[in-house]
Amino acid sequence: MSDSINIRATLIATNEMSPAIRRVIADIEKLKAAARNFSASFSNVGRAGMASMDGFDRTIKATAAQMRGLSNVSKSSARDYVADWDRATSKRLGDARRMYQSLEKMEAGYQRQLERRMAAERRASLASASSSRGAGRLPAPSIRSMAIGAGIAGAGVGSALKKRMEVQAAEVRAQMFGDLTAADAASLRKGFADKAGIKFGVGTTKVIDVAVEGLKAGIAKEVAGEFADLALKAQAGLDVDTQGVGKLLGRLATQMPWSKDRFSKILNAVAVSNNATAADGNEIIEAMRRSLSALATTKMTPEQLAALDATGISLGVQPFKMGTFVSFLTSQIAGAGSARGQQANDLSSAANALGFGGRRAMAEAMRDRPMKAISQILENLAKMPEALRTKIAKQIGGREWMDELLTLVLGRDKLKDVLKDIEGKPGFLDKTALQKIRSMQGRWASIAAAFGLVSEKVGAGFEKWFDQISDARER
Repeated sequence: MSDSINIRATLIATNEMSPAIRRVIADIEKLKAAARNFSASFSNVGRAGMASMDGFDRTIKATAAQMRGLSNVSKSSARDYVADWDRATSKRLGDARRMYQSLEKMEAGYQRQLERRMAAERRASLASASSSRGAGRLPAPSIRSMAIGAGIAGAGVGSALKKRMEVQAAEVRAQMFGDLTAADAASLRKGFADKAGIKFGVGTTKVIDVAVEGLKAGIAKEVAGEFADLALKAQAGLDVDTQGVGKLLGRLATQMPWSKDRFSKILNAVAVSNNATAADGNEIIEAMRRSLSALATTKMTPEQLAALDATGISLGVQPFKMGTFVSFLTSQIAGAGSARGQQANDLSSAANALGFGGRRAMAEAMRDRPMKAISQILENLAKMPEALRTKIAKQIGGREWMDELLTLVLGRDKLKDVLKDIEGKPGFLDKTALQKIRSMQGRWASIAAAFGLVSEKVGAGFEKWFDQISDARER
């Protein structure tokens, strides 16, 4: 028996997309909209850029047109300037030709007049014609010769007046800063300045200025000439600036009474130090001017100070720095006994390491025997290991001056040699100054100074005339 089953199926379809596909299609539509917006924006930018380029091109063309206009104006101005210059040149040349023609006519007329006069004299003195011809006549000067002579005379008068004004300015400075009267200034010139200016070849003006430096320092008027003579001798023997020497002597004169022999020994020490080291005279003088306080805080002599400064300079320390360092070193150690706080501890440690037995003993040694104390410091520092030497130098000089102290350690033997040379060459400065004065250059300078003095005297003769003209202009 067979059974049969009939199955009927009904299929229903819905035209819909899945959610995932719908999201993809939505994203695609958004992308298409963004692309359309970008295309529209880019099109607008392109149009704006083209418009901007057109405006820039129009600006360039306008600028080029303006430049062409300026070029045309410049060319026109140049042509006008050349034309004006040519006209002015032609006018000057024409004026010069007319002037020379007039002068030549005048000269020709003057010569004809002289010839007529000479012919008349010959006719009137035929009897003595031969003797007259033997004696001869001076040729008449030409207009050009007289003009040249007048120009030379005018230039000479101007030069003489200028020289007189320079010397008078020095005399006025002497009255202003040296408390001299006009009579005192004249006496200084007559008794010393004029002769010294010729002797040393520097002229009267510089001699007076050097003497004023001494007067400003308190030198008596009676010895101002001695002061200037010593400064000028140092200038000749050391080849240094006269004003610098005068300032050094002036500062020394404020610390010790004036004595030509004593101050001459000081300058002799500078000259010997100049000869014995690599430092030159100007450098030594500059350093000494900055370190003069060492003479007040200790019993150091100026000769010892010159040797100490010169030695440091020859080791490479700058002159101004060497002078300040010496001033610091002497005051630092001489005042060690009154130090406080950490500075007292550092100086006590340094004094013990250097063999002084304490900072007060070290201070006393610096005040009473400064060069011996400095030599002991340098010798003991040289014997120490490098690390300890640096530590002690820093305790004494601090960060600012420890390098200069360590540098001076290297020149301790040179310092001893310079001090010996100063003691063994007492007349060194006089010898070198005399050699300079007697040299060909020194003699020529003396001759030039003598001619300058003559010119100044000539200018003094025109001074009254100059005053009258000046007073007339002021009225």
